Amino acid sequence: RNIDKRLFDDIKGLIQRDIFEIREMCHELYPVMVEDLGLKQSLSSLKRKCEVNYNVIVEINYITNLKIIPPFLSIQAFRIIKELVHNAIKHSSSRKIVVTVEETHQFLSIQVKDYGVGFKVPSHLLELSQTNHLGLITIQKRVHQLKGTMTIHSELGTGTCISVSLPITAEEGGGNENQNIISR
Repeated sequence: RNIDKRLFDDIKGLIQRDIFEIREMCHELYPVMVEDLGLKQSLSSLKRKCEVNYNVIVEINYITNLKIIPPFLSIQAFRIIKELVHNAIKHSSSRKIVVTVEETHQFLSIQVKDYGVGFKVPSHLLELSQTNHLGLITIQKRVHQLKGTMTIHSELGTGTCISVSLPITAEEGGGNENQNIISR
């Protein structure tokens, strides 16, 4: 009977973990928090989670004149930043990551900088898939769909700085189905 109870508890624990992971994935697909709280507060929440879970320092510099960044753009920016921060945590061995979000001339500029191991940036982005940097390819595709630009600066031993610039204007929505949300 004890073996059965132990087995039951193990299975229950595995199912609870799976449910938690599925819920986390759902939040990844559509981060409701960003829509409800806005980008600035969502980044503060991301900072806290990363610092607690991964024992890193995440510094957020948020410099915008806009009271509200359009919801669609906020969600996309949050996804990009989250992926870049997690990439830095996973690959850089840096104890500190600096995230800067700045509104300049109808563009939302994002910069994620670490002070870790760095890497040799290939001349063509597709080469990143051969060096296990699929996250950066995913981000590049998202940035391209948003009609933005992405640059990567990295050197071995000196860290990595990734800059993304996204247009804020409605007509730059990349033909997305949510484009009408941007024009509010």
